[in-house]
Amino acid sequence: GFPFMKDPDLVLCLPFDEGEGDIAYDKSANGNDGTLVNMGAEDWVDGVIGKALDFDAEDDQVTSNLIYANNPSFTVACWIYPRGHSEYFGPIVGTGYGNSMRSGLGLMSNNKLYYIDHSFVYLIKELILNNWYHVGFTYNNGIIKGYVNGIEVVSFSHTKDVTSATTIIGRAITIVGDTYRAFDGIIDEPRIYKRAITAAEMKLLADSPRNGFRLVAGKDHTYEHAFTDRAIVDFEKVFEDGEEYTEKGSINDVEDTASTFFFNTDTK
Repeated sequence: GFPFMKDPDLVLCLPFDEGEGDIAYDKSANGNDGTLVNMGAEDWVDGVIGKALDFDAEDDQVTSNLIYANNPSFTVACWIYPRGHSEYFGPIVGTGYGNSMRSGLGLMSNNKLYYIDHSFVYLIKELILNNWYHVGFTYNNGIIKGYVNGIEVVSFSHTKDVTSATTIIGRAITIVGDTYRAFDGIIDEPRIYKRAITAAEMKLLADSPRNGFRLVAGKDHTYEHAFTDRAIVDFEKVFEDGEEYTEKGSINDVEDTASTFFFNTDTK
C-alpha cells in the first residue's frame, strides 16, 4: 500500500487539525511546521478531514521554512474549497519570492487552476467555486503533471525558476499592505514530497477522505476494508503498544487484515 505518513520523501504534511493556536504542526518527520500569519480563532474551520484553515483573500497565510523547489523532482498537493481570489490571483501552495509565487498552484481569472512559476503560468483546469477539490502537481526534471481529484488533466514541460525560496500557503508574498495576491477559501491537508509521486498515489490521496475516518477518543467506530494514512496514524496513537482489538490482529497487520473493526476508545 501507499506509505503515506511514513514515506521518507514526504517533507511537509500539515493536516491543519489543531483547531486553535498559531502553529500548524508538520506530521512528516522533518519538523517543517507552519506559522499562521494574520489568522485567528475564526479561521479554524471544518475541513475534508478534521479541521482546516479559512483564508480571507487579504493577508491570511501560513509560512514554513521548507525549501522544496531545489529538488529535481517534487510533488505539491492539497484540498481546496475555493470561493474566489484577490484582485490579481489566489495563491494556494507554492514558494514566495520577490513579488510572485514560484513552483506552486494558484486560482486565477475565471476560477481557473494554474501552475504558477512567476511569469510562467499554465492552465490545469477550470473549477467551480464553493466545491471541494483535491489539487496537485508533480515536477520531474522539467516535466509537470497537473491533477484534479486524483486524475491527471495536463502534462507539459517547464524549467523551474527560483529554487531557494521557502514555502507559503494562501498568499504569494508577505509584503505588508499587498492584498493583490491572496486566496479566498479553505485549504486542507497540504503535502509536499521531494519526489514526483505516481498517478496511483495521487489518486489514493484524493480518495482517502472517502475511504477512511479518524479515531476520536471517547467514541465508537466501525470501519470496512481500507485504512487511510490518518486512520493508521491515529490508530497507532490510541493503541500505541500494539494492543489487541476486536479482530485480535496485530497493529502491524492493520493494512493487510482490515475488514470490519469495532473500536471503543473510552479508556484511551
